[in-house]
Amino acid sequence: MTALDFLYAAVPASVLKCELDYIREGLESRSAGELYERMKAFSALAYPGDAPDARAARELSQLGQHHYNRRDYAAALKLLRAAAEVGGDGEAQ
Repeated sequence: MTALDFLYAAVPASVLKCELDYIREGLESRSAGELYERMKAFSALAYPGDAPDARAARELSQLGQHHYNRRDYAAALKLLRAAAEVGGDGEAQ
């Protein structure tokens, strides 16, 4: 089981698919701050009750790890940088 599989074990597949599509849309042209704000907005809608700031940083970090494991290093770098610099995620740092 990968880190991404573990993270989404209790999340409906439709939410995961939406999140992956949403964050990948325009990934190459977005800054770390823009990626973080997009994930924060998505998290507020998809995971009501969770703190969107903390959730956004965790989600970006996990997605970055997922892309790293798939050897998509460019996407991994963008996502991990957003989690580390803007979200302050210690694992991503």
